[in-house]
Amino acid sequence: MKKRIITVLMSLAIVLLMTVAAEATTATKPITVDYVDIQLYVNGNAVSLQDNEEPFIYNGRTFVPIRMVSEALNQNVEWIDSIKAVKISGENSATTDLLTQKEKEIQDLKLEIESLKNTIDSLEADDDEISDLEDALISGYDYLEDVNIEDISLDGDEDDIDVAINVDLDDYGDEWEELDDSDIEDWIEDLVSSIQDELSDDTVVSGEIIDTDSDDVLVEFYKDGDYSLDVEFQDDDDEISDLEDALISEYDYLEDVNIEDISLDGDEGDIDATINVDLDDYGDEWEELDDSDIEDWIEDLVSSIQDELSDDTVVSGEIIDTDSDDVLVEFYKDGDYSLDVEFQDEDYRGGSSDSDLEDVLDSLEDDSFYVDDIEFTMDISYDDDDESVTAYLDAVDDDASSEWEYLSSSRIDSDVTDICEEIADAFDDDADIRLDTVTVYFYDEDSDLLDSFDYDVDDGDLY
Repeated sequence: MKKRIITVLMSLAIVLLMTVAAEATTATKPITVDYVDIQLYVNGNAVSLQDNEEPFIYNGRTFVPIRMVSEALNQNVEWIDSIKAVKISGENSATTDLLTQKEKEIQDLKLEIESLKNTIDSLEADDDEISDLEDALISGYDYLEDVNIEDISLDGDEDDIDVAINVDLDDYGDEWEELDDSDIEDWIEDLVSSIQDELSDDTVVSGEIIDTDSDDVLVEFYKDGDYSLDVEFQDDDDEISDLEDALISEYDYLEDVNIEDISLDGDEGDIDATINVDLDDYGDEWEELDDSDIEDWIEDLVSSIQDELSDDTVVSGEIIDTDSDDVLVEFYKDGDYSLDVEFQDEDYRGGSSDSDLEDVLDSLEDDSFYVDDIEFTMDISYDDDDESVTAYLDAVDDDASSEWEYLSSSRIDSDVTDICEEIADAFDDDADIRLDTVTVYFYDEDSDLLDSFDYDVDDGDLY
């Protein structure tokens, strides 16, 4: 830091100006200031300084030439000698920049307002178009066959439009029930076509038909541009439920067999019927039925279903014994084709079926059997000439032969008897086959015979 001592030698003069306006005092005195090579920057730019313009520090304050600073800020500087005053004038650049920025913001807002006005005008034009289309639709589609259309309202634009169609089934319930699905689908197809003709072929149209009496949605529909119309009927559940009640009331007995329940699942196109009977209570009555009794009863039931839904309805179903969960009868009718009935109740209607026998054999061969702790798997064959079976049991354990030698004969006989009993019971319960004898062969891990046994089913003993 360099210092200079400025000594100003001036004559002390006191000039008294006896005027009305002012009184001034001038004087000179020596001062000490610090020059520390101060640099000036205005708006990030360095200001060139002359030798006689170097700023200095005096009494802790920094002094700079006012003209140099003002002109660097684009201000005008004027010395008014008569009043010993410095006049600084000119625009404030910061204020100018702020005003410019605000002016730009104002212009942007004006443009945005103009854009919003155009959007509003467009929407109002769309609303007018939608409103006119609503009026045209209500006039052109005021009836669906004999069902009065209360109102048709639209919401959306040319791209996507939602349609709400109101009917009052308190007044037109019977007429609505008489409608075929195709009647409703054709009417909706025409309505959607009118909307797309007015708006655009690419317009996505979705909508509902609503019962104003119950607020239930009866039908939903959707069409994406030129794709196919999709129609879903939501009132099928009520129709199916009512039909179930009617069937249970009318078909509560099959001759002397009480029908516990009739349940339906599906729609007008395809319906599945489940009919429950309890043969724990009505087994004898069921056994006395002729096949024709059951077939005629099913024929009448299916006809009632198709009369209510459609002649083309595909009806399939089962009669199930709730006591055993066995399917007793299966039936199928495709529209106006003949009814097909298959009897599965072999326990009641004579003899075992091949499928039941196969099921028993498969079930036994899938099981494991034990003599003490030795595990065996089984291959089994059935001889229907003498009502006997032969079972071949192969050891799973690697040391079956040594374990078998340590077993007592009573232990072996007891476990073998249990195995034979299990086989006989399976044939009796699941295939309605009463066996006379069961022969079993036991083999070790090397397929060597361990022992063989014969079991008399009636006596329940090995021999």
